[in-house]
Amino acid sequence: MLSISNLKAQYTLTGKLSGFSNLYLEELNKNFKTDSMGVFSISNLQEGFYGLQIKSPNGIDYLLKFSIPLKENPFSSNGFKWMASGQEILLEQINTAQETDFREVIITGSSIQMQAKVTMPITLVKPNEILEKGYLTVVEAMANKPGISMLSTGPGVVRPVIRGLSGNRILTVQNGVKLENQQWDAEHTLGITQYGIRQVEIIKGPASFLYGSDALGGVIQFVDELPATQNTLQTDVYTGFNSNTFGINSGAGVRAAKDNKNWGIQLGLNNQSDYYDANFNRVANSRFREFVAKTNYGIQRKNSLTQFNYQMHLGYYGIVEPFEAKDSSGKVEEDHPMEFETPYHTLLHQTAILKHVYKTKKSIYTGTLSYQNDRRKELEKNNTECNPFLGFQLHVATVDIKMDRSLNANSSIVIGVQGNGQGNKNFGYSVLIPNYMQADFAFYALNRNTFFKEKLNLDLGMRYDMRAITSELNGIKDSNNYMIDLKKSYSNWCASLGLNYQLLPKYFLYANMGTGYRAPNLAELSSNGQRLETQRFEIGNAGMKKETSLQGELGAYSTHDYFSYNISGYLHQIKNYIFTTKRNDTLFHYPVYEYHQSNAVLTGGEVSLQVHPKDKKWFVFQTSFSSVRAKFADNSYLPLMPADKWNHELVFKKAQLKSLKNAYIRIQFTQVLAQNNIANYELRTPAYKLVNIVFGADVKIYNYKVQVNAGINNLLNEKYYDHLSRLRPYGVYNMGLNAFINLKMPLSFTY
Repeated sequence: MLSISNLKAQYTLTGKLSGFSNLYLEELNKNFKTDSMGVFSISNLQEGFYGLQIKSPNGIDYLLKFSIPLKENPFSSNGFKWMASGQEILLEQINTAQETDFREVIITGSSIQMQAKVTMPITLVKPNEILEKGYLTVVEAMANKPGISMLSTGPGVVRPVIRGLSGNRILTVQNGVKLENQQWDAEHTLGITQYGIRQVEIIKGPASFLYGSDALGGVIQFVDELPATQNTLQTDVYTGFNSNTFGINSGAGVRAAKDNKNWGIQLGLNNQSDYYDANFNRVANSRFREFVAKTNYGIQRKNSLTQFNYQMHLGYYGIVEPFEAKDSSGKVEEDHPMEFETPYHTLLHQTAILKHVYKTKKSIYTGTLSYQNDRRKELEKNNTECNPFLGFQLHVATVDIKMDRSLNANSSIVIGVQGNGQGNKNFGYSVLIPNYMQADFAFYALNRNTFFKEKLNLDLGMRYDMRAITSELNGIKDSNNYMIDLKKSYSNWCASLGLNYQLLPKYFLYANMGTGYRAPNLAELSSNGQRLETQRFEIGNAGMKKETSLQGELGAYSTHDYFSYNISGYLHQIKNYIFTTKRNDTLFHYPVYEYHQSNAVLTGGEVSLQVHPKDKKWFVFQTSFSSVRAKFADNSYLPLMPADKWNHELVFKKAQLKSLKNAYIRIQFTQVLAQNNIANYELRTPAYKLVNIVFGADVKIYNYKVQVNAGINNLLNEKYYDHLSRLRPYGVYNMGLNAFINLKMPLSFTY
């Protein structure tokens, strides 16, 4: 039973919950832990609307929404029952944690919601998946989900692909701030890792009404980990080893929270050597190294929160030159070289974010200021760090102010404005894009409503964006790298309508329709030179128009005691789609690629099924299939579209196996079909199959719990090409067999 009592306009929330371990109150940015009996207490609550996240031991969250004082028709919650008597509020837990129908908690643009209530398809990736499944990067973990793939140039330089769209058509968000780090170039990695994050949320389809330009294909949102539990200091240390790349992926973090303050520090290192294909051939210079440092500090007052976050990402990424496995002297290199030799990229990206939240009885006002500094270099032979072949220095300042107001228990509205100013300078020998200045401004509104006792959720969003770009003249007319000075402006209205309807107690339907847009980037507008890393000459088009899109989607999902399923289909029309075509001539001995535009249509869908018998908790089976077809107006195929893919996973688990706790065996089988729907200059890619196997358990070492995961990816050492590998045209295979082991040790201290 849960009760709330009024003490001089301040309220205390207490209760006893069965089967739960932690609670998080978003409005206070505080994490609370129940005692061994499930009892907890949260004090100093003011009047208003709240969202209480309840975390079960298995890591699944549930969200309870309530108001102080309790209204006659409070928010309902499956598995719980609200009651009111005067100033006292009671919450009765009808079911135990194991019997409650849980759905994940997600964050969409403004506030926390249950995934079962959202009107757009959202896929979650947990950081533990990287440790448990031996992935080298967070993007590789994303690519294992339905509708998600990755564009790669080796295992380190990887970019997410959502339903066939990538690059500047995918927007990356961290801590509510759009990441700006030279994403116009496919050779530039995402520049963000799994260290210190709680989960990754992937929004499929146009989300421009929430995030603006570049969200035409979808949004990838990195949600930072929660603060430590009140009055505790928590640490975690983890490390992993991969046999194929002879590399390590390690990190350590410490978090603390006491009274109204919280802070945290996180460090991470991912150091991988060149990978080997299934023929045991080393792919020279595919090595990479990433170092991440993060820190945060927060303070909570009576009606407000202030949070500061800083992150530094330093990366080194080799540039693969096919079939060159020897150094300049002709001597064969060692099996697992770790030092970096030209050519390679370097990245130094820093982000500082200051967020202030002020809460009234019915509204939450949020102001966010951020500064980003992105410094990238490319070093070719005879270049040094001080004199790179390519060099970019990007400065970005952003501001976001919004109001989230609860109109009543069943309706809320978000209104906001955003601004963005950035400048990019070249300091290398060559130039790929000119020096430029860019300014963005936008305002938006989002209305969320629930009807019919919360069976119908309806979202309506609108947004207006303006962008101005000014670039400098570069080079001499009619010469290589000559780029005219530009003054461009773009503007666009975007809108979205979505609904989620509970047809029966465990059956849901959802539908959405949204528009999106993307302004062309400087590479598409101004390119006029050779790209050494891709061995081609690119020519841009200063007359490029903005891309606009319209997507509609229908879906259904259901969760039962024995199985769950999700099925969806979509149609995505893009006007003025920007792409490259290959000419028949060469310039400076390189094949020439030009940027063009045409209308395009993408159709596809995803199906997933999970079998999880209620009376056989030791067994889980899940399978998924995803497909996309993309054509231009002339019926030709778009380039670099992912092949159809089946994913299957079988898990056997046992809570207690002798001295082991939470032991499991996971067998994964991936079947990728042949990709024959290709652009005129692409190669067909044959089908392939991958088998992975993973073992894991919690063990005690000197009374400390250690999470151990070990396994083998590509168990059968399959020799294969991924169609979205940029090394595919050179006949370079993807990674062969890779054995791994990962260890994690969490600790918690009361202070």
